[in-house]
Amino acid sequence: MMRSPVMFEKQMADVLLAFPELVKLQRSKSPAFLQSVMDWIDQAEQLLQQNRHVKVAELAGLKSRILSPERAADFRGSLRKAQQEAAAGTLYELQRCLQHVHDELVVKSGPAREVVGQILAMVADSGVIRHSSSGTAQQLVEEIWQLVSNHEQLKPMVVGLKGKLAQQDIQMLMIEEVRLEEFME
Repeated sequence: MMRSPVMFEKQMADVLLAFPELVKLQRSKSPAFLQSVMDWIDQAEQLLQQNRHVKVAELAGLKSRILSPERAADFRGSLRKAQQEAAAGTLYELQRCLQHVHDELVVKSGPAREVVGQILAMVADSGVIRHSSSGTAQQLVEEIWQLVSNHEQLKPMVVGLKGKLAQQDIQMLMIEEVRLEEFME
C-alpha cells in the first residue's frame, strides 16, 4: 500500500500545532505537563513509525533523556520533578526534530502544489467549469479532475503529477489549493 505523503504532511502539521499547548503547560508549571509531553511524543512516534520515517529513532532518543532520571544510580530527590526538568530542557529539540520532518515533506510536495496551482488557474481562467454555492469543494475538484484527465493539453501535467503522487493525494492538494471564488457562477 502506497503511503500518502500529503496526509503525512497534514498529520505532522497537526502534531506540531499541538506544541504551543505544551509550552503553555510548562510556563504555568502544570502538573499535567510531563504526561502531556509524553503523550505528544507517543503520538509523534506512532505517526513517524506508521510512515516508516527514521526520525522516530531520534525522537525515541530524546524521549529517553526525559526518562533517564529514573535509571540514575546517584539520583536523589523527586523523580517527577527531575523528569519535568528534563522534559522542559528537551522541548526545543523535540520540536526541531518534528519540524525538520515536516519541512522535508513540504519541500517534496512543493513542486506538485505548484503544478496543481497552475492547473487550477488555467481551468478557472478558461471558464469551462463553474461552481454553484450549493456544491462542495470536493464536487468541484472531481469535476476539474475529470476535465484535466481527459484534456489533451493538460494530460502531460497530470501524468507528471501522477508520477509523484497518487490520484487521491493530487485531489487532496487540489482541495487545499482551489479558490472557490474563481469558479463561482
